[in-house]
Amino acid sequence: MPLNPILNKVHKIFEKERGGSQLDSLPPTLYREVADYIKKTRNGSEKEGQSTRELIASEERKILARITTRLLQLRVRKIIRGLKEEGESPALTPEEKYIIEPLITSAKRALRLERAIADGRTSFLETIIEKATSKYSTVRFLSDAPSTVGVDLVNYGPFLAEDVALLPMENVRPLVIQGIVQELDIEI
Repeated sequence: MPLNPILNKVHKIFEKERGGSQLDSLPPTLYREVADYIKKTRNGSEKEGQSTRELIASEERKILARITTRLLQLRVRKIIRGLKEEGESPALTPEEKYIIEPLITSAKRALRLERAIADGRTSFLETIIEKATSKYSTVRFLSDAPSTVGVDLVNYGPFLAEDVALLPMENVRPLVIQGIVQELDIEI
């Protein structure tokens, strides 16, 4: 049994979660507590010539990170299973909401699409096609680029190196291949 208090706490929560089929309540700050502990105990300890105490602390951090990751994965599997069975989400930590919310949105979209097909609403399907073909991506220009007309018939540019822009996906792909832009992972 772990002796470190935070490791002991996470281990007990993991074992309880693993033992049941229902989602247990979690302290809402658990993941932040773990990350904070790892950050505080890691500062400056990655240097060569570690003492035995530092080596033990390093192994504890690795174990703590692994068990916390396994806890999160276990909880996400249970949450997804619960969404399929019940259709609503239980009380989640902010980190779990970050993972699950897109899945909930996806499930709602699938339900709307199924209803539109069953009701024969072709206008809804046409709207989906229009939205799916007009996706945009945020990019950073790696070099200067002249102005161009996008697939959406909007004029874009000219651009200087390091400019950031929102461009249609169909225009982004060739620019990435040519090394002119880099796609940015930004949620808008």
